[in-house]
Amino acid sequence: MKTRLTDKEYKRARLHVLDTSSLDLDFFVLILFASIICFLGFVMNSPTVIIGAMVISPLLYPIVGLAESIVSIDFKHITKMIAFLVLDLAIILLTAMTFSYFSPIDIKDSEIVSRLAETPSLYFAVAFCCGLAGAFGFFWPKVRESVIGVGISVALVPPAVMFGAALASYHEIVFASGMILLMNLSGILVGSTLMILLLKHSRKRNA
Repeated sequence: MKTRLTDKEYKRARLHVLDTSSLDLDFFVLILFASIICFLGFVMNSPTVIIGAMVISPLLYPIVGLAESIVSIDFKHITKMIAFLVLDLAIILLTAMTFSYFSPIDIKDSEIVSRLAETPSLYFAVAFCCGLAGAFGFFWPKVRESVIGVGISVALVPPAVMFGAALASYHEIVFASGMILLMNLSGILVGSTLMILLLKHSRKRNA
């Protein structure tokens, strides 16, 4: 049974993470449409539509890339990943704010929004575990297929969309939605960093 990564496997996974974290056209398009689909899911009060937005969202990539850069103390890529993540979130927030401003339907009354806003403190624990699983999925050979499932569980896009909509039109849920977004981001980053640190320092040298 395989219990450790080799040096070669770790370096290959690292390059894959950093390459897929770049803001290319496909990355931008997926983020944009994930935001729109998620907002419409809130309007329709449809968990199925929101899950669809989570499936296509690539937001997990720059967070895992940032975690790896922190572990490697690579300041160049730390700066790059933070810039990508801020830009990604800006796209989501601006999209949600725009749609919220012009939407005739009040998503604040959505049952899904209400449930999200009720228990913000639980999101750090969920995000932390998913950060562990997401980083493991990226770095362990033949497990990357599970990353989409982890992305669904983490659900970064819905709280970001909810926060953007709150900033534009629903100020009473700004604090709760902002806390959920912050807890998701910090939980994933801490979990990913710890897992990558463990994988890196337990790997087989010169293999």
